[in-house]
Formats: sequence, C-alpha cells, structure tokens
Amino acid sequence: MTRRFPRGIGRLLRLALLGNSRRIASELSTLWKIQVLLRILPNETSRVFAATLAMGALCGLVAVAFHGSLQWSTNRVAQFLASLPAAARMLGIVVLPGIAAWIAGVVLVRSRLPAAGSGIPQVKALMADRIPVFGLRVGAMKLVLSVIQIAGGGSLGREGPTVQICASMVPRMLRVFALPKGMLTRFLPVASAAGIAAAFNTPVAAVTFVMEEFMGSSTSTAMTGLVVAAAIAAIEEKLLLGGQPLFHVPPWSFDSLASLPSFLVLGILGGLLGVLFHRGLLSLRSWIRGLTRFTSPFRMALGGVFSGFAALLAWKLLGSEGIAGPGYALLDGSLNETLNFTQSAGLLPLKFLATLASYSSGGVGGIFSPVLAIGSLLGGAVGWLQRGFPWADTTPIGAFALVGMGTFFAAVIRAPITSVLIIFELTGNYGLILPLMLANMAAFLISKRMNPVPIYEALLLQDGIEPHPDTKDKWPTVGALCRRDIPTVQTDASIQDLVELDPATPCAVLDRDGTLLGLLQPHRDIASHRGKAGECIQTSARLREDDLALPALSLMAQERHRWLPVIDRSGRLAGAFGTHEALAALSTMDGRKRD
Repeated sequence: MTRRFPRGIGRLLRLALLGNSRRIASELSTLWKIQVLLRILPNETSRVFAATLAMGALCGLVAVAFHGSLQWSTNRVAQFLASLPAAARMLGIVVLPGIAAWIAGVVLVRSRLPAAGSGIPQVKALMADRIPVFGLRVGAMKLVLSVIQIAGGGSLGREGPTVQICASMVPRMLRVFALPKGMLTRFLPVASAAGIAAAFNTPVAAVTFVMEEFMGSSTSTAMTGLVVAAAIAAIEEKLLLGGQPLFHVPPWSFDSLASLPSFLVLGILGGLLGVLFHRGLLSLRSWIRGLTRFTSPFRMALGGVFSGFAALLAWKLLGSEGIAGPGYALLDGSLNETLNFTQSAGLLPLKFLATLASYSSGGVGGIFSPVLAIGSLLGGAVGWLQRGFPWADTTPIGAFALVGMGTFFAAVIRAPITSVLIIFELTGNYGLILPLMLANMAAFLISKRMNPVPIYEALLLQDGIEPHPDTKDKWPTVGALCRRDIPTVQTDASIQDLVELDPATPCAVLDRDGTLLGLLQPHRDIASHRGKAGECIQTSARLREDDLALPALSLMAQERHRWLPVIDRSGRLAGAFGTHEALAALSTMDGRKRD
C-alpha cells in the first residue's frame, strides 16, 4: 500500500513534465480507484480472490464477444460468397483467405505487436519470463486480426487466441486490484483456464489443460484460482450462449470388445498422423520463413491462398465447405455420420494441409479446433474401413469420429488427460471411455517417442525462445558472485606470515603442488593457533563455480563460515564466496523480480 502510491505519484510527475493531460487524467482515476479498493479490501488474500472472480467474469464475456463477432463475420462472408456468380465465387473462395491473411500481416508489421500465431506459445513464454509483458493492446489486436483471418477463410481456430486475449488482461487486473507484478505468473494460468472454458464450454478440461501445458506442478492455491475462474467463465458462456455441449451426438455406449482392435488401430494411425502434423508444421514454417525475398504479409497471403484452394477443391469435388475456419462443420458431419467414406478420406488431407499452410505462414489463429476436425475425419474414415475387418461389429461411425478427435488431439497437443476430458465435455457422451483412453494413450506414446518436444514448446524453440528456463537463469551462480582476487599461502606458512594479511579478506591455503586445501580468515582462524597455516583450516567444504548462490548460502549457514572456497571445473582455486556480498546481490535480484 505504502509503496504503490508513491510510484503512482512518480508517474504523474513524469507525465506532467511531458504535458500528457489525457494520461494524467487516466492515472488520477486509477490511483483513486486503487485507494478506494485498498480501503474496501485491505487484505491481499481478499484482493487475490476478488481478482480471480473478476478475471473469470471478464474472460467469459470476452470469449463470448469473440465467439459472437467471429460467427457474425463468418456468416457475412458466407452470404457474400453465395451471392456471387459461380465463377466469381470460385475465385473468391481462393483469393479471400489470401486477402484476409495479407491484411493481418500488414497490421502486424506496422504495429509490431506480438499478436501472430496461436497465442498459447506466447503465454508459455511470458510465464517463463522469456518475452516482455504484453497488455490490452495486444489482446485487442489479437481479437480483431483473428476475426479477420478466420472469418476470411483461414483454417485456424479461436481457442488459442482466446487464451492470449484473456492473458493480456492480467497486467491491468493486477494494477486495478493493487497486487504486485510478481503475481503475473500466478494469474496467467487463471486467465488461460477461463478463456478455454468459455471458448469450448469445457471447464474441467480447461483446468486440466492449463495444468498439463502451463504449470507442470501446481500449488493448491493456484489450483483453486483455476477452478474458480474456469467455472465462472463457463457459467457465463452457458447463460449467454446456452448450456448445451458444443456438439450434439447420440448416446453411444461401448457394448462389445470386438471393436477394441479397430480403436487400437485408430490410436496408432492417429499417433503417426500427429507426428506427421508436428514435423510438417515445423518444417513448413521454417521453409516459409526462409523465403526472405518476400515480405511477411505476402508470405501470409500465400498460406491463405493455399488454404482457399484446398477449400475450393473440397467444395467442388466433395461437396463440403468445412475446410475454411475452425472446422466445426466437419466435426458435426463426422459425429452425426453425414459424411461418407469418400468425403472423410478426401477432406482429411485437405484440412490437414490447409491448417499447416494457414498456421505455418504466420497466421493469426490457433490449431485446437482444426486438430479436432482432422481427428474426427480420421476416425470417420477408420470407422468406414473397419466395416470390412474380420472383427468388425456394429459400432457407429460417429463413435469412431469421436475417438478420433481425442486421438489426434493427444498426439498433437500432447495433453493426455485433457484429450479425454475435452471430448466428454464437448459432446456430453461418456459411454466410450474405454476405447477413448486406449486409443488416446497409444497415440500419445507414439507421438512422445517420435517427437520428444511437444508442439507448443517446439514452436517456441524455433523462435529462439527457451520455454523452460533453467533455474540458473533465475538465480546467480557462485562463480558470478565470488571474490576472485584473494591472497594465497602455502600450507607450511607460519602464523607470523598471516598476521600481516587483511583481516577482512579470506586467504586460500594451497598444497605444495597448488592444490586447494581450504580457506582461513587471518583475524579469526589464527587467533587460537600457533603452528602452520594448514593447521588453521577448520572446514574442507568447497563450492563449484556453477553452483547456485542460494543453496550455497544454506551450506555456509550449516558450516557456520562466512567464506567458502570456490573451485573451477579442473578443481583449481577460482575465488572465495562470501555471505555479505551474496546476500546483497540476491536481495537486489529479488527486488527486481518483485518489481
């Protein structure tokens, strides 16, 4: 409380010097609201809970608004294309996705905002403190450009962008509720869970996805925030858009073990296809980036045109318009068995390639929904084929499509628990849990074995961003803080030779061959000794240059020594590590992290 207000006053003084009256008015309004909030909620725990509630509510509203604007825009584009003559419509289906992608590319280049791609890798990088914090401008840009490109015909989804849009509200939310900036990594998963819960109407799967993808190991406090925010966002989505699952399917059940081999085959094929998608996405993305003779908007337009051409082939040859956009029409057709084998098998490579082209070229949108659509087509095709297998039974084709969704999702996204739960919540069907788990696990294991790095982390690595920073990047090492210029004496040096040394500086004792024996401090360690320097050493503990400073301080506390010797990789003396200097450096670093 006492620290935040002066910083606000400092901002006001800087703005006053710059003559920015509009920003001054905004700062005054924010400061006044913060002071009122601090009186109402003086306890930080209560402000954290209030911020969690607000985050869930806002993410729900934003996700609904995003969904509504995307649906409205998609309908307008479809009506426009339908009103054109046949030749012009064919041209529009191909060209319009390219135009939309080019517009998005131009805006991205001119704004220089990190709004490209899915949005989930960006949030992972932000949690790892690998990119600068992005705010509401990025979120607003992400929403607008996603609507433009997806409604324009790009084979992309809205779930990943929803995560980044919700995450962009976290910095402002922390400021409004007078919470420290260090809580950013705590609220980013909360916002992400709320965004996915509202986008898909899957609160349970949203929580498990964030835990699997973002958090690794989570505390009970963070888990509570995820559940609360996801529940609130899902409730809002139900109230505003209806409480039914996203897809309506018959109440299938698993009654016979005879179809298990077919589902296992589906899992193996889904795993192999997931590996191909993973490698194809990264390879195509790298190749397109290598086309440096073309501008970024032009490369995005090429991906859009290719996606449009795939949509044209699907429309003319297979009578389907589901290639463009997230692929909900393909999902619905596969689950409700309105697609025959020829359509399922033909649309599968078209949707697969259209998604690779749209995303790899730098498109603004995610791969969640397209992955589910591709999986449903794979499952539908296997369902039709298995009718000719010796062990075939009467399992509906739609049941294979449902299992295919989870199978391909598990292979590409690599969130095995989420891959099961999200299918249940999307369809409201829990009767196929055994074949779903069997196929998903087979696909997951194949993908993990053949592609050790998950897709979102691989995308970050391709961008030169380490998604899992080593602890050494967060805390300094002993070698970075140790004192290098310390005096040395031989082990047989007399006490009289040590009296002349600086009493505040440690002294290293070496053997005749230069091997380090230990440290001593002249003013303390020789007080009760009258013999040689080697007899004054009281500890054999030593540190390596690459040891972390924080555990080293713990060791020094156990040894009850202010200094410990530091050795290099060859075992030779590198310096001395002291408590006073280390504590000062660690205190400074902790202050920077909190700011």
